[in-house]
Amino acid sequence: MRNEVFSPISAALLWTLEVARPIEGRVEVIRPGISRRHANLIVRRRTLPPEHVARIGDVAVTTLARTLVDVARDYGLDVSVPMLDNALRRNKVSKAQLFDVVQAAHEVRNENRVTEAISLTDPLRESPAESIVAVRFFENGILDFESQVEVRDAQGRFIARVDFLHRGAMIIVEFDGRGKYFLDDRDHRVAFDRERERERQLRALGYHVVRIFWKDLFRQQKFTELARLVRARMAQPSAT
Repeated sequence: MRNEVFSPISAALLWTLEVARPIEGRVEVIRPGISRRHANLIVRRRTLPPEHVARIGDVAVTTLARTLVDVARDYGLDVSVPMLDNALRRNKVSKAQLFDVVQAAHEVRNENRVTEAISLTDPLRESPAESIVAVRFFENGILDFESQVEVRDAQGRFIARVDFLHRGAMIIVEFDGRGKYFLDDRDHRVAFDRERERERQLRALGYHVVRIFWKDLFRQQKFTELARLVRARMAQPSAT
């Protein structure tokens, strides 16, 4: 039997980790001494310490922490960060464990990208889409947005829990997954009206609300405009 170990996306699927966007449909394995690409198979040459190998049933896979590190090494931030956030949110792994794996792996290729991905994680994000929004913030130099923040009025009354808040610029960013309008109400118009009233109250408090849709995650224009908006509002005396 060949010494093959499934990793990274193949192992991620076996560990039931979330894959945020479509990935090429090829099986991925690690095999000592060989690196090849076939039509339906990617073989990566890597050295795996014994403690980085686990078994799921009869299948050899990289451990969950090593899988996450390998995904961060081999794929972009919009793939790795949502997966890392999900694992941290589910308490499947800790940042300390991830950094321990990075050190034990003794690999320098894309090491900065791995460190970057781990540093960008935030278990407060509630969906892969929110994680990708945060990645786009980073890629566009948009700083200081906080995840999942409660907004209250001057009397301390709860108004809303928002996806992202920039306190200095008084900007709220919400990922608009239209499916949420159908989750809790038989009549989706009730949910839509409630969401519209929620946004009205936020605007009345002086917040600028920006809605981002799934298609916006893969278009530069939305985040270029957002970066300009943050700079403009930070330049206003009332925004500081």
